[in-house]
Formats: sequence, structure tokens, C-alpha cells
Amino acid sequence: MRSLAATLTACWVALGGCEDATPKDTSGGAAGAAETGPPAVRGAFAVMTTKDAPGGRILPGATWTGSEMVVFGGAVPLGPIQSTFRYQPGGRPEDEAWHPLSRSGAPGARRNPFVLWTGSEVLVWGGEVLGIPQSGGARWDPTKDTWTRMNATHAPAPRLGWSGIWTGSEMIVWGGTQETRPVARGARWRAATDDWVETPLEGAPTPRAGHTAVWTGSEMVAWGGAELHSPDGSMSGGALDPKAGIWRALALAGAPAARTDHAATFCGGHMLIVGGLYATLSRNDSARWDPVTDTWTTLPRKLAPSPRTGHTLVCAGATAIVWGGLELPRGQETDSGAIYDFAAEAWSSTNRVGAPFRRRYHAAVFTGSEMLVWGGSQANRPIIATEPGGRLTVEPFPP
Repeated sequence: MRSLAATLTACWVALGGCEDATPKDTSGGAAGAAETGPPAVRGAFAVMTTKDAPGGRILPGATWTGSEMVVFGGAVPLGPIQSTFRYQPGGRPEDEAWHPLSRSGAPGARRNPFVLWTGSEVLVWGGEVLGIPQSGGARWDPTKDTWTRMNATHAPAPRLGWSGIWTGSEMIVWGGTQETRPVARGARWRAATDDWVETPLEGAPTPRAGHTAVWTGSEMVAWGGAELHSPDGSMSGGALDPKAGIWRALALAGAPAARTDHAATFCGGHMLIVGGLYATLSRNDSARWDPVTDTWTTLPRKLAPSPRTGHTLVCAGATAIVWGGLELPRGQETDSGAIYDFAAEAWSSTNRVGAPFRRRYHAAVFTGSEMLVWGGSQANRPIIATEPGGRLTVEPFPP
């Protein structure tokens, strides 16, 4: 899951002309994948309907419920907003639909909240308002369109740049910045009992913010981010077994270079790390970590995504999809992406024909058959409703 730094950098990005849609081969070799590998360009984008769609916003939270995408919060130029919508793709274009959710009992307006699907409810927790961290959250019942406040007793203190994951029965919140200092504290919210239990401090990674966290099926893995004595980025991490209450350190040998504001996902039995920053330097390498052997493998550079931050990374079955973000060092949002195929151990570029308007700080979810992209910003302004999101379908390989 993506974890952003405490606040966005206030800057204006000059817009350039049209981008070259030809896939970029960063390996220095000829464009295209190996004859036995996946095609150099994969996928097809379709436009999402804008009928009844909510207004554009930066850093919305989103999740897939199994039948619809639920979007909560985000920010517009005047500040964070509270509105919540659900998007139903439908089997046919005429079946696509956006519907507003009830606001009664919903969490307050915020951007960059953690939004997840438990299997029966949507959880919304945390976020920030004009740089002020928000604590607390609520659960939305899709069958009743009602919100229920989560128990706040022993909940983590408000923080920025933290990470959150869902284990299947618990939400774990960890790390972040409290009162200007990174912390190594966290807590587990148990759905069955609606209560919080603090995560152990012994053996935990050093305090950090702007890191990422993923769930492997048995451990929460936190990696990277900004530490107090390494504010530009870290290359260390740790894995927490919540049942045993034990942390273990991740191997440093072969780990990606130190960074923050990268993206991560757990897919194909591995944690993937893509993109990010080290101070003002962009990171153009990507790697995967094996939780069984505690080993890192650098991913190939051929057709890999260009250096970027503010992008999304989703697990899509046998592949992982990187899309959008702010390309570095050129300093411009992009509509490019890349697909990593685990079986072939190779990258393909996403098809840019019909791709959504270039953006960063957007939301992306995988439905089981396609990736949905919505919201985000360009040059620090929200993507407006007339610049719709997109639906990316990736053909299987081999066919």
C-alpha cells in the first residue's frame, strides 16, 4: 500500500507539450520484450463514466468491495472534503454508475485517509486536514448505507506519514510522525471486538514516516521511509507477526537504495518496491523481497517504469501494475505505466492509447479483472470531473 510523506510539496509544475507515447526502454537495448517474454505493450484502457461522478480531488482514499469501488475524502483547493461515493463498473457501459453515500456518522473531511474492505464493511481511518493529522475512523455498512464509529479507546495518536494494512481480521496502523518526530509505535484494531492493542516496541524498526507496509498473509512488513537520523530515506525494514507479537529485521544485503515516498504491494508471493525519492534524487530501481528466504532480487530495467513518485502500484493476479505519478527529474505528471509479469520476470509498458489524463496522488484499485484509476492532481490542481478516470484491462500471458 502507498504511504505518503506528511505534507505535499507546495510547488507549481509547468505543463509541457504532448508526451511521446512510444514505450521507453530504460535498459539501453532495443525496445520490446524478449521473444519468449510478454509483449512490450500490454493492456487496453476504457474511459470511466463521468455521469453523476463526484468532483475531482487530490489524495482520495479508495477500496474495492468485490462489486464496487468506494471513494472517501480527498482535497480540493479550498481544503479537504468529506463526500463519499461508490462506483459500479457494470457489465456494459450503460450499467456504469456513481452513487453518493450517506454522510450521517461518517468521519470528518480529510485527505489521504486509509480506506479498506473487510469483507463486509468499509473502514476509513486517519488522514489529515491542512497538515493536521486526524485520528479516529468509522465503518460503513453497504447493505444499510450506515456508518458506525470505531472505538477510540487506546487508538493510536494522530500522526502523519504512517502506514496501514488489513490482515483479514485486524487493521494495523504503524509508524508515522507525531509532533514533528517519527515514531515506531502502532496498534492493531480487532474487528471482532472493536478494540485496540498496541504493537510491540521490542525489535521494531527504527522510528520512521513516509514508509510503506504490506501484508504477506502472516506478517506486516514495513520498509523504507524517513528516519530521524536519515531524513532523506532508509533502506531498512521489519516484519511483524501480530499473533506472536514478534518483529524480525529484513535483510539489508541486496535491498533497494534508501528512499521515501515509494510504492509497495504484496503480489506473487513477494513484496515489490517501486519508485520514490532520496532527498531530491529520484529512484529508478525496483526490487522484490521474498518473505520465506528473506532475500532481495533487483527487477530488470528493460521497459521498467520511469523514475517517479506519487504513483500507484496494485497487485493484479499474476502481474503488478505501476501507473501515473510525477516523473523525475522532468517534474511532470505522466499517463505512463508498466506491468511486471512474475512468471516471465519481465516488464511491459501499459498501453497509453485511451489512458486517463496524466496525474499523481490518485487512487487505483484492482477489481479482479481490471484496474480502476480515479482522481489525483496535475500541477497541484485536482483532476476535474471532465477529465475522467480509466479502466485498464490486461490480457493474460501466455494468451
